[in-house]
Amino acid sequence: MVWHIVAHPALLNLHRDLSWMVAHEILPVRAVMHSRGMARTSACPRPGCGQEESVRHMLWECRAARDLWKEAGPLITSCLPADLTPQLVLYGVGRRPFPSKTFTKLWPTLTCLKEALWSSRNLLVAKNVETTPQAVAMVATEALGWYERKGASTPGEGSSTTP
Repeated sequence: MVWHIVAHPALLNLHRDLSWMVAHEILPVRAVMHSRGMARTSACPRPGCGQEESVRHMLWECRAARDLWKEAGPLITSCLPADLTPQLVLYGVGRRPFPSKTFTKLWPTLTCLKEALWSSRNLLVAKNVETTPQAVAMVATEALGWYERKGASTPGEGSSTTP
C-alpha cells in the first residue's frame, strides 16, 4: 500500500522522488551519510538537539519538525488531521482510511511540508541559516500553490518535475 501512496498520481515527480526516498529511509540525512562514510557525524545539525539525524527524526521527532507540524501546518491548510502520526506524515498511511478526494488533497500538502522542512534543514547545513516555522510554511504554501493552479486531482499527470 505504501508504494502506491508514494507514487500517488496527485504528486509532482519531484515529490514522488522525495516520498520514495523517505519511504526507503535513504534521504541523505546525516545518519545515512555517516553510515556510508560521507559525514563526520550522524548527529542532528539543529542547535541543541544532538540526537541521531535519521529520516524519521528529521521529519517527525526533532524539535524543529514538531514545531513545524504544530505551527506551520495550520498556517497552510485546515485539511491536516488533528491526529497526525509519523506513519501518516512519512508514508501516507493513517489510522483510518481517508476518502480518495480528501487524501488527494492531504498527501500533496504533507509532501510540500516535508519538502519545505528538508529545504530548511539543508539551508542550516549548507549556509548555517535557521528558518522559522512561518518561513517553512511560506515555502510549503508556494509549492501547494502550484498544485492549486494546476488542479489538485492530477498535477502529476504529464507534468514536469518542477513547478
